[in-house]
Amino acid sequence: MRTKEIQPSNLLHKLSPTALGWVVFAILLGSSSAVLGLLYVQASARVEESIHDQLRNLSRLAARQIDVAQHESLTSREQMRAASYQAALAPLVEFHLLLPDIVYLYTVRDAIEDEHQYLVLDTINDPRIAAIAEQSERPVRLSPLMESHDETVENAAFDITMASGETYIFPEPRADFYGRYLGARSPLIDQNGRYVGYVAIDYNLKSFDARMDQMRFSGLLALALTTLMSLLLARLAYSMRLQSMRQLAKIKAAESVLWEQKDRAENLSKAKSELLAIAAHDLKNPLNAVTGLTEILIAQRKSLPPERQDEQEMEILETVRDGASHMAKLVHQILANEGLEAHGLTFDPTPFDMAPLVQKVVEFNAQRAENKGITITTEIVRGMRCQVDPTRIQEAFDNLVSNAVKYTPMAEEKEIHVRLEHLGRHARFSVTDQGPGLSAADQAKLFGKFQRLSSVPTDGESSTGLGLSIVKTIAEMHDGRVGCESQLGAGCCFWIELPLLNG
Repeated sequence: MRTKEIQPSNLLHKLSPTALGWVVFAILLGSSSAVLGLLYVQASARVEESIHDQLRNLSRLAARQIDVAQHESLTSREQMRAASYQAALAPLVEFHLLLPDIVYLYTVRDAIEDEHQYLVLDTINDPRIAAIAEQSERPVRLSPLMESHDETVENAAFDITMASGETYIFPEPRADFYGRYLGARSPLIDQNGRYVGYVAIDYNLKSFDARMDQMRFSGLLALALTTLMSLLLARLAYSMRLQSMRQLAKIKAAESVLWEQKDRAENLSKAKSELLAIAAHDLKNPLNAVTGLTEILIAQRKSLPPERQDEQEMEILETVRDGASHMAKLVHQILANEGLEAHGLTFDPTPFDMAPLVQKVVEFNAQRAENKGITITTEIVRGMRCQVDPTRIQEAFDNLVSNAVKYTPMAEEKEIHVRLEHLGRHARFSVTDQGPGLSAADQAKLFGKFQRLSSVPTDGESSTGLGLSIVKTIAEMHDGRVGCESQLGAGCCFWIELPLLNG
């Protein structure tokens, strides 16, 4: 008996092991680099936005330190020695001393009648501020009261912003002997609601540059780890293709002998299992390395004093860590599903009381639900025994409960109800949530492999699209069945029915 000759069906099948390895490496590294680049751009934009928000708030706080009526009374340079000038300047000086990253802090009167601007208050006139500048080797130039100060802003938006009472942030940083700094201007409004001038604050960007350097370092570290992971996966693809080609050559050489063909098929199955083991080993170590290294970095950052902690950097590190954890979970579920399908009957059933097992699953998920403000209630009928592999069944039950927690919105009034009841000759385990529910289109795709539904997790959790497929496989291994009842917007009820002993 001759077997049908195996013909490659697509381009990938025609690639040599070396070419396939390079293709896999290029795809993985390219996609990972694109994702890391996008994350870096988004993080940079967030850091820049946070700097703008911080500067806007500082500028508004500085404006609140100023008594506008007192400010308007300062009209002559001779008043600089008067107590009224010192009283008006003192709040700005104290504000400046609290924030050493401030480069310049001064006020300007906008004299509409002669279309000129004049300096009124400048913190550099205070000896303490001047001393700080001298210690930093910055040139100190005092700013006399009513000195002409016609600041040129090549942006019509400046006048519009001042007239509207809002704060103006310069679109680009400026640089001088003080370094790089970003400026903001907040209007001064008198008691009649009239715009009379503004407070100017220029903020040193050295802290922003340090945060950007930290993000670049984190990005390079993530890129290095991604490159290593891509190389390992490419090596795995090379090994798989090489092994497959060798096995294919052996099958073709022995195609005229039926028993030899059977032996070759068994060898292929064994090779598949070996390759899956290689995949588990080769993927586990780099993924654990990524997770471990990011955990170390996160722990180091958390140990820093609060003022040195960087929220944006922590977000990037947590994104890398969560991505590696998600990939590890995906590999685990793929291998678990593959193993269940290939060896579906090789489980260890035993008579088992369902109630303690359900209670254990509920307790395992209770803390995560509580963290989201969700209450898990139970209704458990005790004494029902089924012929099951408890490890497999617990995995299926846990999948349904954890899914309910994952897709239920965070709110104190939300509730998940877990029930174990007697239903004819079956024990029925069900989980009812108050999540977004499923559309008819989503319900049609349930329990299939890699199915992604329109509902998304509510607290950043990950989803691989394999969990419900594994639940269905486990239930069918025990001569049971699964199902779902749902209406869009009204939550879901997922259930598993298992035959009762002596039911």
